Amino acid sequence: MRLEPVRATAILIAIPAFLFTFAGGALAQGTGQDKRADDVKPQPNAVFVNGALAVPGAPANSETVPAKFSEQNAADDQLPTWGYTFHHLTAEQRRAIYESIAAKNQKSSSSPPNPDTYAVLGAVLPDSIPLQSPPTDVAAQIADVKWYLAAMIGDKAVLVEPASKVVVGVFTQK
Repeated sequence: MRLEPVRATAILIAIPAFLFTFAGGALAQGTGQDKRADDVKPQPNAVFVNGALAVPGAPANSETVPAKFSEQNAADDQLPTWGYTFHHLTAEQRRAIYESIAAKNQKSSSSPPNPDTYAVLGAVLPDSIPLQSPPTDVAAQIADVKWYLAAMIGDKAVLVEPASKVVVGVFTQK
């Protein structure tokens, strides 16, 4: 049986690579060189320790630190992508958005929607929930707000992406 030259070359390359992989792994296990990253101790003068920059003046907990070393980054990893839209706001700005939307809200005679279902990041609002432009006072202070629509759902103020009606911000009185 005669093999094509390309197929024969591929087989000749694959066999040594296969043997090297398994033989190399067996040798490393026998010598103790196959160590996990958790077992390795950081060098005393390392620039990075546990993913954090360890130089004078470096921030203590930045977004580059792996989640397994930072509770804040682990919590941020659980946040839906839509949640990053207003993630950077201060508590004071979040309170101002809530108060402004709550003051503009008009009580409707229909039964209110369930906040546990719709006042959640990433939820898609039905057409039955009235949306309105955000209050101009808060839109002037916080530029990102002007691109979204606002609604009160129960005791929570939400900002919604107009085209998809996806909730991108949830604000409470706290």
